[in-house]
Amino acid sequence: MKPLSKNKSVNGTSFHQQTVTATLAELEKAFGPSTGGDGEKTNHEWEFETEQGDPFTIYDWKQGSFGKRDTIDWHIGAHTEEASIRAARQVLARL
Repeated sequence: MKPLSKNKSVNGTSFHQQTVTATLAELEKAFGPSTGGDGEKTNHEWEFETEQGDPFTIYDWKQGSFGKRDTIDWHIGAHTEEASIRAARQVLARL
């Protein structure tokens, strides 16, 4: 996985039943600070692309308030189910 290229967009990505279980502290250590969230349904989000070039996001969905050391299921958003599976595997490899 790598940072999202300037010519790629995560617009139109969606959840395809792929999650990664981790703490916010673990994700920040692996990927740096989040780019934020919408403040309503998400608090944290990261944008990347897989090694194959598929744009994807990692985000907390309707988790409410939680601490940096609380373990939660983070959603993977991608354009296809196949891309979301690849993304989840690549995220787990970095944790």
